[in-house]
Amino acid sequence: MTSRTAQSPAPEAPSPAPAGTSLAVAAVVAAAALWSLSGVFVKILYGEGGTGAHPLAITVYRSAAGGLMLLPWAAAHAQTLRVTHPVWPALSIASFALMSATFVAATAQTAAANAIILQYTSPIWVFLLGAPLLGERVRRHDWGVLTLAILGLAIIYFGQSSDRGGLNLALISGFGYGCVTLFIRKLRAVHPLVVTTLNALGSAIVLSPLLIAQDAWRVSGAQLGGIIGMGFVQFILPYVLFAWALRRLSAARVALLTLLECVLNPVWTWLFLHEQPPAAALIGAPIVLAAIAIKSILDSRRETGRM
Repeated sequence: MTSRTAQSPAPEAPSPAPAGTSLAVAAVVAAAALWSLSGVFVKILYGEGGTGAHPLAITVYRSAAGGLMLLPWAAAHAQTLRVTHPVWPALSIASFALMSATFVAATAQTAAANAIILQYTSPIWVFLLGAPLLGERVRRHDWGVLTLAILGLAIIYFGQSSDRGGLNLALISGFGYGCVTLFIRKLRAVHPLVVTTLNALGSAIVLSPLLIAQDAWRVSGAQLGGIIGMGFVQFILPYVLFAWALRRLSAARVALLTLLECVLNPVWTWLFLHEQPPAAALIGAPIVLAAIAIKSILDSRRETGRM
């Protein structure tokens, strides 16, 4: 998730015509496929043995480039910020910075399969924090889904003796992703382009002092070009597709479709970089994905009044 604004706050539109639905589904699939390129981008930019760009540099420059690309369009909707308390955008930016920095670092330090699956544990945090922060009701079947997700997570985490640092960073990224989701829900009245631009540019600003303090800001011209290209191909373009589609599809359906990112991310690193997913990830990942899929299906049924 790669670093992105997931579960956009855009309001759902009335059910569209079948043709529009098909286009929206295709847009989400394309967005998930482009987001899934994060593993390949990060590992190429980081280089063999960390000889390339520092993960913080990748995070900061990618977010800054992506935010600047969106800025002209977001500026037209800046007035929507007036409807919310300043604390919510600030918390969203802080969470986005945490999610982005730890995910890129985790992808650099461990297998792409580990990083993406553990980041997708975000629904666990949404479940645990949703009630106290948003007043969302917890249902009995949610506990079963949570237990299933934790089982898969435990297999991935404890089934590997190495890469412990990368695994910890990926778990923190999942927590950050969950917090981003929660705070975006508090920003439903703000235009999604404004939220995404704030998160991207704000996180770049928040992380810049750390980048300078660690003397990690230096990158070559080729690396900077790659990071800017990543900002467009892996961040801006899929987000535009995602935001457009979410106005035409239910959030639960979109959540199911974006699971494609978890599948494709390690596939690309295997095809292009010959990185083999760890055995524990191959066992635990389907369990985590199944839990997320079940939760999305149950939420969809609840939305349509079938539960």
